[in-house]
Amino acid sequence: MGWNFRQIRSKVGCQVKVLSMVKANGYGHSAAAIAKTLAAEGSDAFGVATLEEGVELRQAGICTPILVLAGAYPDQVDQFFDNSLTPVIHALASLEELDAIVHRRKSR
Repeated sequence: MGWNFRQIRSKVGCQVKVLSMVKANGYGHSAAAIAKTLAAEGSDAFGVATLEEGVELRQAGICTPILVLAGAYPDQVDQFFDNSLTPVIHALASLEELDAIVHRRKSR
């Protein structure tokens, strides 16, 4: 996997950011192990399917940005903040709801 990443980096150059997908437990190869290898190679960010997968990478010591493709439900906002995860927003209504929750959270 390190060799593959270096091949991609050589094609796109250093000015292009690379988001490495490690969802579904790294497609069966241990997401944490793959993410650690790719982070060491210089991956700029990681993509996962769910909040739980993002938390697993944080617990494994991954510090680079993590994008959660499934988005965020209102009851998950604290976990997103606590683990510095970024949700994908799929609809304007979801964005507005999450924005309101974030504003209420800031005013505590």
